Amino acid sequence: MKTRSFTAVAHKEQDIWVAECPEAGTVSQGYTLEEAVENLKEATELYLEEFPLPEVGRSLVTTFEVQSVYTETSFRERNDRSAETFGIYSDKIKRQSRGAPEAHGRGGCGLRSSVT
Repeated sequence: MKTRSFTAVAHKEQDIWVAECPEAGTVSQGYTLEEAVENLKEATELYLEEFPLPEVGRSLVTTFEVQSVYTETSFRERNDRSAETFGIYSDKIKRQSRGAPEAHGRGGCGLRSSVT
């Protein structure tokens, strides 16, 4: 069996580490970085048994910076407004569906059924 090298990209989410292999698209997690990478290795090996990848050159890993225009407070406010908008939209759909039940038809696709 030939040994191949893959990339592991990891980040911490609360109390666990999440590791991803961009070449295979596999993801795993662990309580330590080492555990997350070991679990990712196992997940990637199992994935490759079923879905072999063609051999390609080594991936290039780099970083870049993005300037944030939102502070944590403004981001939270924006999400609150989005949730409020969704709630208004959801209520509008509910009112419309109660007012016109025949518009849903039997299949629930918005067409009336002509089956007798």
